[in-house]
Amino acid sequence: ASSKGSPAAGVAGLSLGLGAPPRANRPMGLNLDALRDNSEEAAPESELQIRRRKFDFFEKHCTRVADGLYVAGEAVAKNRATLDEHGITHVINCNAFIIPNYFEPDLAYKSLWLQDTPGEDISCVLFDCFDFIRASHRDGGRVLVHCSQGVSRSASVAISYLMWRDGDTYERTFARVKASRGVANPNMGFTCQLLQWH
Repeated sequence: ASSKGSPAAGVAGLSLGLGAPPRANRPMGLNLDALRDNSEEAAPESELQIRRRKFDFFEKHCTRVADGLYVAGEAVAKNRATLDEHGITHVINCNAFIIPNYFEPDLAYKSLWLQDTPGEDISCVLFDCFDFIRASHRDGGRVLVHCSQGVSRSASVAISYLMWRDGDTYERTFARVKASRGVANPNMGFTCQLLQWH
């Protein structure tokens, strides 16, 4: 019987016969085991990979930084289920240039038009924010302070409020907020203003 139509005949036809290729055609010194993905011996994560994973986590995280005070980014600000889950009643939108007040008039909003740049003056809006937060707390409300990612602008407003409320230093207050929201990182200009402001 002919094996002309069988798959083995086709494969054999593509190789140099039924045996292994001649030794001269094999790459020398190639360790195939070293090329295989070995999950047990995977390389440790780079700093960039760790930071990406942290941002991915906090992107959708509504972070409680004090009683009745939360910090987040836009992904949380536009997710009504997440806001309801945390009992958010009031919102400070630090990036009203781009992000709409998604659930107005159901929630009370304070809109700020802050750029996330070192030259932006954040100090001129702080006491209005403090009044807004205090009024919401008097009514038993909870406040979300958000910007695009919940990293610089919103963290700066929350840190300044806690500094003012507790009479504490920037360094200690920043450390408290950072312990809750690992990506909190006011830009250098905001940091300098808060250091001078206190």
